[in-house]
Amino acid sequence: MNANSGGAEITFAPHNVRSFVHTCVWHIVRPFVNPAPPLFRHVWGSHMCVAVRAECLACRNGVAIFDQSYFGNWTLSGPDALTAVQYLCSSDFSKKQVGTVTYTTLCNSRGGVEADLTVARLAEDRFYFSAGGQTRSKDRWWIERILEGRGLDVELLEESDEVSILSIQGPHSKRMLEGIFAGAGDLDMEFSSARFLNVGGKDVLVMRLTFVGELGFELHCKVGDAGELYEIIKAAGVEYRNRVGVPVLDAGYRAIDSLSAEKGYRHYHADLSNSDTPMEAGIGFTALPKLKGWVDFLGREALQVSHTARRKFNQQTHANEGGGDVNRAANKRGSKRTVQNAVT
Repeated sequence: MNANSGGAEITFAPHNVRSFVHTCVWHIVRPFVNPAPPLFRHVWGSHMCVAVRAECLACRNGVAIFDQSYFGNWTLSGPDALTAVQYLCSSDFSKKQVGTVTYTTLCNSRGGVEADLTVARLAEDRFYFSAGGQTRSKDRWWIERILEGRGLDVELLEESDEVSILSIQGPHSKRMLEGIFAGAGDLDMEFSSARFLNVGGKDVLVMRLTFVGELGFELHCKVGDAGELYEIIKAAGVEYRNRVGVPVLDAGYRAIDSLSAEKGYRHYHADLSNSDTPMEAGIGFTALPKLKGWVDFLGREALQVSHTARRKFNQQTHANEGGGDVNRAANKRGSKRTVQNAVT
């Protein structure tokens, strides 16, 4: 990285550092990425809005390729792995099948969200955690701290520096990627599912996930295989763009922020904190099903009290407004019509 004395220009070059501070200037720097073209050799400014706009439009109308290798990744395994995950996470994993991926939260004893992340069940006794790069050190520390002294037979394996993640997102992502996989139908996957596939002789953990609200896939691979995998994907993208005529672009974190905000997705650094419960943050689906059962987990008691209080408050509010059950029934009918209209 070079900068002139006035700090007006910054240029990027490949290096061996895992990742540059991704919220600065523009995007993640990885060893397999070529030096940035002149368009990107500047600090944030109006010209960057043009670049980010193009990336967002590519994601909405074609394909965008995101490098999420700065994420934190850990594998929790052992005879008591399910017990550990059940206590750590607000979601219920007791009925999750091998090959499923779950977006969940880790709560503190007050019910506040300490982390939001995805957990893939790779085996009956093996779970793969993937969390945002900004909080990866904090999130691992939290997991270790909570499990410490509980007497569970588990092992937490750090894989953050061993794994690279390329996220291919957009309405054309599946059709573009199909050509690089050996088997027909390899990408016929349900949302929030995962499977191991082969790309160019490389083992890749493929997850059908999105954080931008589009059809998309995350490809988790060994760091040493990332360069070759990226080139394979880029070549497929060029061929697909020329053949179909849709945009296929590399994209970065500014685009992710904009795209996810459009969909109302939560960012820990902006929309979540350890003083917010999942229900207060609008992601109560990560905890409410588990509250209906009897499985213990960290923060359950506080969440139960908070949820009960909120329900009573809402009921009292309806009663005070004079609507009572009539208003609630009307709201349900209105909601149903809204959904039907949206579908049709």
